[in-house]
Amino acid sequence: MFNVNNKALKFSHFLRVDVSKNKLDIALFKGKLFLHHCIIDNKASRINKYINELKQLDGFSIVDSIFRIENTGIYNNPLLVYLHEKKGNIWLQQASRIKNSLGNIRGKHDKIDAIRIGEYLYKNRENIQLWKPKQEVALKLDRLTVVRDRLLNMRKQLTVSLDEQAESIPKSLTQLEKRICQKTLGLSKRIWKKYTGK
Repeated sequence: MFNVNNKALKFSHFLRVDVSKNKLDIALFKGKLFLHHCIIDNKASRINKYINELKQLDGFSIVDSIFRIENTGIYNNPLLVYLHEKKGNIWLQQASRIKNSLGNIRGKHDKIDAIRIGEYLYKNRENIQLWKPKQEVALKLDRLTVVRDRLLNMRKQLTVSLDEQAESIPKSLTQLEKRICQKTLGLSKRIWKKYTGK
């Protein structure tokens, strides 16, 4: 067992999870002892299967474990939703904080990196702050911001591309491309209005 927040919380197992769009890179520790490293699909069904496998380990319980998760925005959602429903303890942390503390930790071996990061997090366990889901209004604002940024980026790419090509292709083709792209630009405006009412 190891203590967190002035002995207010106790956890038997610690999982360090790096998150990408399609994969979860997981290192499991029991206290300071490294148990295993694996990579699984970032899908609810695969997450459920993995947790069920962990339950076969002696002394493992999801409510007595803490999951340190690298914050990668929307890619966290499958794991966050699952753990929240199962009463899991979540420590959501920016990857940059660890990288700034350890320097260049990315080597040729994911397992070695996982162990180094896990050891660092164990040493800094007194700084753990458990994650709580945001209120519905805050979640909606976050999603609107993501949609807005994507739409603005899409419009910028289309506009810049058209302007750059205007000097190197026939005028008739330029006009045709602009007519085609205007439909996409108009669609982005309609989507934004649907989300915001503006």
